[in-house]
Amino acid sequence: KLDDPKVLERIAREMRVLSPTRLEVFATCPFKFFAAHILKLRDEREGIDVRDEGDILHETLERFFKETVRPDKADWILVKDKAKAKTLVLEKLDQVLRGHPFPGVKKFRKDLERRRLREILSDFIEKESEEESRRKTVPRYFEQAFGCGEGEPGSLEALRFRGEDGEEVLIRGIIDRIDCDPETGAAVVIDYKRGPHKADKLLDHLEKGTELQIPIYLLAVEELVGRAAAAGELYPVVLPQRRRGIYNGPAVQNLFAKSPAKTGVFSAEEFRSLLDTMRALVPLYASRARRGDIRVKSKGCENCDYNHVCRFEKWRLIYSEPEKVWERRKA
Repeated sequence: KLDDPKVLERIAREMRVLSPTRLEVFATCPFKFFAAHILKLRDEREGIDVRDEGDILHETLERFFKETVRPDKADWILVKDKAKAKTLVLEKLDQVLRGHPFPGVKKFRKDLERRRLREILSDFIEKESEEESRRKTVPRYFEQAFGCGEGEPGSLEALRFRGEDGEEVLIRGIIDRIDCDPETGAAVVIDYKRGPHKADKLLDHLEKGTELQIPIYLLAVEELVGRAAAAGELYPVVLPQRRRGIYNGPAVQNLFAKSPAKTGVFSAEEFRSLLDTMRALVPLYASRARRGDIRVKSKGCENCDYNHVCRFEKWRLIYSEPEKVWERRKA
């Protein structure tokens, strides 16, 4: 545990306004949070960073949806003409790539990456066209920011939490996409991910308290956007068929022609219980971080950039503190 006043002051500065991903890092491993966001340790990466690839995919899809979406799905190019939709999304990709020259990367690698991005987006449009034709909801908000201040046009105010100690926690974020039911206004939050890792483990991470992004975005939709939250989904752009989410069963039963995977469909009471649990966890995690509690108590060591400095032995995960912070009711 840290007790140096200067270090604690720096942590407090970093935590004035938090993002869901930073909180997720702390929830997974406090030491990883300290190494990444306080010490700001970074691995030197060669070639094209996957984070750059993710930014390119996000920006391309934002441009595509903003330009093409229509209130009546019968008039939407994505639904009525997949071939034209693919052509248009690749045009948007070319526009975005002009702003991402990949400095220091050899030409053949740049060409391979551009070709790969084109294949990813073509496959995405193929799957998305099929999925949207089965859904009643229509994309309504894109890259909706909250708590980001004047630097992000159209940003809403920060999402506020207050813990038992009275400390206020401010959360900022940018929601990739919010689809809405034209009749009821009910909202489905969609968060793009480059790959399927988080989507595949969504329910496991929710039970462990390490998946905070989707619950926080759902709370933001309710409290800041003013929409009833019906569902939140993690959508892997590289493998769109591995889309996973959490669904308020009664709220979504008339939204999708094809029912979501049953493992993610909750009763209205379970859905609210999950959001309430995550609401309580946010200030708890923030309070622990502010106190300098950075003990290495990992809930997941896979793909960690800091395992060579923390000296935590992975086998100890078997004997770590109780994993679950929330559990759905047994049928």
